[in-house]
Amino acid sequence: FPAGSVIARQGDDADAAYLLLEGQVLISLPPGPGRPATRLAVLAPGVIFGESALLDDACRTADVTAREAIRCLRIARETVTALRRDEPDLAWHLLAAVARQLNGHVIAANATIDRLEG
Repeated sequence: FPAGSVIARQGDDADAAYLLLEGQVLISLPPGPGRPATRLAVLAPGVIFGESALLDDACRTADVTAREAIRCLRIARETVTALRRDEPDLAWHLLAAVARQLNGHVIAANATIDRLEG
């Protein structure tokens, strides 16, 4: 994706996750009534984003924009379903990586909450 490309918008159908290989993406909430856009994270290579698409039929929860030209691997939900059937060990490793990443997000969120409350 070229710099400035919107890869996903909050509310879009979520049918795939992405493994970021090169570049950076900005994860943000769009502006709402009485509030500006909110930057949630800037992700670097090696991170999976849009991972909730692999877990259920949910909609996108945030906007994802390429901060610079990026290269990523698209992982369709159907691919993961086929992996679970045909290559369960590989599917386990992929979903374990997603779980570790989600756990890291929870730890970081809790640290931020502690810092703000402390």
